[in-house]
Amino acid sequence: MTETPFADAIATYLRDVPTPFTTPGHKRNPALVGEESLLLSDVPHHGGADTLRSDYLVLEQAEALAAAAWGADMCRFSHNGSTHPNQALCLAATRPGEPVLVHRTCHKSVYAGLILAGSRPVWLSPDVSDELGIPLGTPAGRVIAALDAEPDIRAAILTEPSYVGVLSDLPAIAAACHERGVALICDHAWAAHFGFAGTVPRNALALGADAIALSTHKTLMSLTPGALLLARDTGRIDLERLGATFDMLLTTSPSAMIYGTIDQARARMQADGERLIGAAVELYARAREGVETIEGLRVIGDEAVLGHPSVLARDPLKLVIDLSGAHADGLAVDRSLRARGVQVEGADRRMLIPHITVGDDAGRVDAFLPILRAAVDEQRGSAPETPPVGTSWRTHPEQAMTPREAAFAATERVSAEAAVGRVAAEFAVPYPPGIPALAPGEVIAAELWERLRAEAALGARISYASDPTLGSFKVVAG
Repeated sequence: MTETPFADAIATYLRDVPTPFTTPGHKRNPALVGEESLLLSDVPHHGGADTLRSDYLVLEQAEALAAAAWGADMCRFSHNGSTHPNQALCLAATRPGEPVLVHRTCHKSVYAGLILAGSRPVWLSPDVSDELGIPLGTPAGRVIAALDAEPDIRAAILTEPSYVGVLSDLPAIAAACHERGVALICDHAWAAHFGFAGTVPRNALALGADAIALSTHKTLMSLTPGALLLARDTGRIDLERLGATFDMLLTTSPSAMIYGTIDQARARMQADGERLIGAAVELYARAREGVETIEGLRVIGDEAVLGHPSVLARDPLKLVIDLSGAHADGLAVDRSLRARGVQVEGADRRMLIPHITVGDDAGRVDAFLPILRAAVDEQRGSAPETPPVGTSWRTHPEQAMTPREAAFAATERVSAEAAVGRVAAEFAVPYPPGIPALAPGEVIAAELWERLRAEAALGARISYASDPTLGSFKVVAG
């Protein structure tokens, strides 16, 4: 199906309603905003793509088409990234004080959802390879052991695939969850392209998940931050409640343009996904071949991870470059790339992740390779002999309070030296990948704190900490 009811409604509105007496306040008036303004394409959902009363139900039509495309019974469009559906799922599938099984490597948005819901996380960690420097999959046996130890768990929230593109054995994990009446929820943010071609894995719903959040803006062609909430009617999640929690977090003034591009992205992938993704997979191979001609660099591909028993599949577009053989610090290489006009998606002290999608082409990849070579050569020797595994993958803090208890507790700011041993009242999130190294309610361990402060000093972005240098930190008072 290639119809795009929401996008078509926007085009009709722009053509037929030159003088709206509704929001937005700028009225797309060139005399006010200028002839080249981005605002000339600004259209609201209500009073724009549809009437204020939603008489034409164009969003509902587009969401039904997307549900069918991804194999769901329910679909909702979001313009707040996967953050919005992740938080709606936390609110719908958990209760205050109730235990919920959660990947410790989950995105910050899931932690925020746990704070909103008041549920108690039971942390689950994936396997991590010291040799590769990345997280692998989560063994199904570890999930079973966690569920059996906490029989009151009714939901499991996993990040699948991980930020480095590794997918756990979801069919086995789903079977373990479902045998115990547990809903399996996946933050599927990086996998909107899964299932649209034979060269990529099936999506998490097809592999057994009950509900997923995914970001159409990360790997497809919607405006930032377009995303989807998708769920199956399995009885393990109340879809009516899920719709209500989604609406609770939704603005009453959504952007039609973001919704319209989600609609178009879905149609394009249904019509041409096999070709587009196949071409992108070929670009990955082209990029990998070029990267591995640079002394000391290797790409962590299928051959490195697929033999591990915890791993089901790997995203064939995820270009994960290990810099350790060149002894080049990834944060320093990232700075050198930016100085040359190149932005990559991810970097830590050991890794670099240039993001390849259906939007790339051979010219772009070929232009990147000599710039990468120059940046690496400039930074050779900037890293220690054995660069550390990324902090986000190796964090196992002691949990003293639930995230909600700590978020609402009385707090105080202390010096960096005084923070060790105290209970965190705020986040410290290396970005990328957006995985909290410290979250509210966790005890600040000396080794972790030293690593975070060292990374901040080297220029890593430590997000959501009120003092991003980590010269001070907010802790629970007392």
